[in-house]
Amino acid sequence: MEFQNINILAARNPDKPLTGIDGLVAVHLAHQGRHYVISSPNQKHVPLPPIGRRKVGLKANFRYGLEDHCQWPQFVVPKYKHLPTIPRKTTDPTDPLHIIWWDPRPADFIPSSTGIISGLGTISQSRLQQLETAMGILSKSVTEFTTSTPTPSDKALESFSELQKQMEYAMRSLQNLKRSFRETSFNVTEFQRRFLDLHGFLSFMKTFRHRSGGALATSYSADNVMGGFTHNAEMAQAMFNARVPVWYVEEWDGSPFLRNVLAVVDITMPNLSIVMSDHDPPFLHVFEGEMTSEERYGFIYTYAAERVISGDPFSSGISSSPTNSSAVTSSSSRRRQPVETGRSHFKPLDSPYTPYTIPAWITALEAVHNSQANIADTRGIGTHGQYILPDPGLFIGSPHMQRHLKTFLQIRHAWFSAISYGGSPLLSHEWLLLLNMDVTKPPPTGNTKTAQQQRSVWEKLRLKSNVLNQGVTIDPHSFGDPDWNGQYYPGDTEIPTSVVRDIFWWIYEQNFTHELIALDLRLSSNIHRDRRRQSPDILHSREMEFIAPCFGCSPTSFFKHPDITDQNLGLAANEIQGRLPHIVSLAKVMKSWTGQPIPDIILKYCDRRNPKSIPIDNAAQLENAVAQFYCQCFWNQFSRAPQIPHRLNKPE
Repeated sequence: MEFQNINILAARNPDKPLTGIDGLVAVHLAHQGRHYVISSPNQKHVPLPPIGRRKVGLKANFRYGLEDHCQWPQFVVPKYKHLPTIPRKTTDPTDPLHIIWWDPRPADFIPSSTGIISGLGTISQSRLQQLETAMGILSKSVTEFTTSTPTPSDKALESFSELQKQMEYAMRSLQNLKRSFRETSFNVTEFQRRFLDLHGFLSFMKTFRHRSGGALATSYSADNVMGGFTHNAEMAQAMFNARVPVWYVEEWDGSPFLRNVLAVVDITMPNLSIVMSDHDPPFLHVFEGEMTSEERYGFIYTYAAERVISGDPFSSGISSSPTNSSAVTSSSSRRRQPVETGRSHFKPLDSPYTPYTIPAWITALEAVHNSQANIADTRGIGTHGQYILPDPGLFIGSPHMQRHLKTFLQIRHAWFSAISYGGSPLLSHEWLLLLNMDVTKPPPTGNTKTAQQQRSVWEKLRLKSNVLNQGVTIDPHSFGDPDWNGQYYPGDTEIPTSVVRDIFWWIYEQNFTHELIALDLRLSSNIHRDRRRQSPDILHSREMEFIAPCFGCSPTSFFKHPDITDQNLGLAANEIQGRLPHIVSLAKVMKSWTGQPIPDIILKYCDRRNPKSIPIDNAAQLENAVAQFYCQCFWNQFSRAPQIPHRLNKPE
């Protein structure tokens, strides 16, 4: 049978109102031996659909080309039904949202002027401020809607919270991390994607869901949002009623069409702003399958999640729980057999440089039953002393503290890049070797034991090469003055005591964050013990939904990116009422831990929706129990003292 356009117009009736499956316009599309009619009741064009089985992967501009839901209409799937309400790219350069479709260029990248690695940097301050402005506008709109009357459902509020956390965390990464140009570009597009997801969900909840179930549309116009393709007639009608651009796709045998189509047009191809060429070198495909599958979106989010999850980097791996683990509630008569020698890591550091301790946490640290009998797996004791960042105790008391600190400031960005690409934490003696090195020169070439050890540690600073970090190399010649929080400390300039305290607080906070994530990964019954068999998006969700709320004054304000502020926040807040939401969040994390009896008070309050309703006396007991349970569980898994939260500012 011939496939003639005249047959598509067989039932044409301009006087008859259109429905969701009729068409102002339609096209005939032949694809892989099949024929389709694609019609729209509220658009005057038909974009090329991402139809059939396809390979989805990042293109040269770190977007997904024709398969990217943020820049081209996709097939509507129930799980992500808000994606068609993502706004279309604005053509007005003065629109604050114009930046959300911006592609970074090398001129937008500011290389770092300090450190031992060349090729790291950030986006320009002007571009960052534009992204921050757009985020501020959207966040304000979300707050207004979620606090309006009637209040959205709990499920909707949870979705808003999750999407907003992801957007905020992506922004914090741009604000705080020095990365290669390619990875910075990837992080920019990831922020933009998270922004548009939240924007689309807000639009869907605020407007479109109310329209979709209402009266039939009387106008053939639609709002300026992305829209989508669908094979489902009911979905097409709902989108038409909601004034969302819709294209109804139906297989066609060439016979006269029964639906009311007013005109046949040529299909609209992607313009030059949709980059279709692969990256050089190409990225692996994140998904291969049908474009009507909701799994494709999950794989896109999973690919991004792999870049930000921390997991458990400590080399001792996942181990079983001790058979006689009851240390939290055991008698004080249990014999202590400290494994570590030298200064006690279970006592607070006594120095003017030390951040201020939190009573509940330092008491819990001192109360740890540090006996080998409690250790879950003694086979890895030799490597249990690893730290993401050096224990501040390595600096304090050393006659070379200032030199060590400056070395640390110079290597910190290189080190975090190495860790993010699969590097391993260092043992204390390895940190000392690294801090004692002159990082302005290549490592020694001699055959002495010290020289060999220093070369070995130096190699751990090298990034494992991949597509995103190409061009990033260790280069002592790029060495600049040490910097911290915008201040530089050249030559013999001493870092002031207050700044040293800030640095040590930041180190404690980073170590505590990564140690908590690693401990949770080992103990949580909600996560597979073997990270390689656990989906990255599950791990990312665990970090964002459960771990992040333990930090700072907003869901992601301090998580992995602690800020120097004039307030004590999160678990370090001065008043118990300020700490309670974060204590309860940590208790909620602990609820799923196995292998150790969970204190009753943790189980009693871990799901309290309004933490501040907990009586003050009970709140103090809960804080003590949470701190003690954490410290003991950490010892049992890692056979060393944990790095615990501290206060940045002297409590009032």
